[in-house]
Amino acid sequence: MTALKTLLQPRTLLLLFLGVGALGLVAFFGAAMQPVDKPWDEARGDAPPLLSGEVAGFERADFPRPVPELLVEGEDGEPAYLPTLVGTGRVTLVNLWASWCAPCLEELPSLVALSEATGARVLPVAQERRSEAQDRALARAGVADALPVIADPQLGLSRFYAGGSAQLPLTVIYDAKGREAGRLPGAADWSSPEAVRLVEAVQAGEASVR
Repeated sequence: MTALKTLLQPRTLLLLFLGVGALGLVAFFGAAMQPVDKPWDEARGDAPPLLSGEVAGFERADFPRPVPELLVEGEDGEPAYLPTLVGTGRVTLVNLWASWCAPCLEELPSLVALSEATGARVLPVAQERRSEAQDRALARAGVADALPVIADPQLGLSRFYAGGSAQLPLTVIYDAKGREAGRLPGAADWSSPEAVRLVEAVQAGEASVR
């Protein structure tokens, strides 16, 4: 009886509850910190790993980051809400570029080819003020009529993705639910088999953050 009375004392009960709660928190955070099973780097049958070739430098998202809630300059020159432009329902590639960036212009045609091959949306966002130089650059690249002209003169996306020093080009892939799957700094041939395979895997939910 003495032991039971001691157990039922308020202070003893409080310590017991606190101990149980602490164990629960340890178990919860322990599970949350476990690495997510993503077979990105494993060969898939006869196919190479997802992250190989042109997209070997793709940086996977460790948690489901949403589209940044920023305003950019839309095609009509008016402010446009980026999450609305990205939308949901299909994979979207947000591509940061500039008219003075030669690697950016070189990779734009391959982004158009990727869109045609996979149905993914490509959203190029110029990290500079809207100007005729952009139109001329897109025309030289042969994509003037294939891509929207969107600008981010305040460099909000560069700051969001890289603290203001984003390497251009930078391509961020969002899955059909608007969650970041990862990003690739630097230029790539997005029409390459490995790039197409990566985007198709994101489309199928095989390479998305859970």
